[in-house]
Amino acid sequence: MKLSKYEVGKRYGKAIFELAVENDCLAQTHQELLELKSIFEKMPKIGLLLTDVRLDTTKKQAIVDVLTKDCSNLVKESAQVIFENSRFVEFPYIVDSFTKLYNEEFAILEGTVITAVPLSAQQKAKLEEKILAKFGLKSAELKEIVDPSIIGGVIVEANHQVIDGSLKTQLENIKAKLL
Repeated sequence: MKLSKYEVGKRYGKAIFELAVENDCLAQTHQELLELKSIFEKMPKIGLLLTDVRLDTTKKQAIVDVLTKDCSNLVKESAQVIFENSRFVEFPYIVDSFTKLYNEEFAILEGTVITAVPLSAQQKAKLEEKILAKFGLKSAELKEIVDPSIIGGVIVEANHQVIDGSLKTQLENIKAKLL
């Protein structure tokens, strides 16, 4: 049975995470994996290239070596196993899985905040404080998106939950009650 890209990501991500814990290099491994993932995001076809049977294995190996030249041995060896098993197409999912475990380990909330206008530093800090209290975590990595269509208020997406405090939604709810 063929594994889905998510299942592959979970298995490899968990294995790399466990090795990083064992070798006491979680933060470094996380940072290196994020840097490699950013390369995959800039060049999305690289995963396909590294699994293409038409390309000579030595050329593909050279690409992997260049990608991981500044990485720790753990990341180099993990990338080598991923390469040997033709799983580089799933690399972004592997990093996502690792990041999820990393965030759980350090009680980090990863989410998105959508506002109608950019938030000031003070507003960001206050909002982050309230969000952390709601979810009971220690720190947050919140991506801010400005969307004028929400009119006002804030929408928070985190931990598979959406907290919609936008003026647009409130107006839609009032409209629905009146009609």
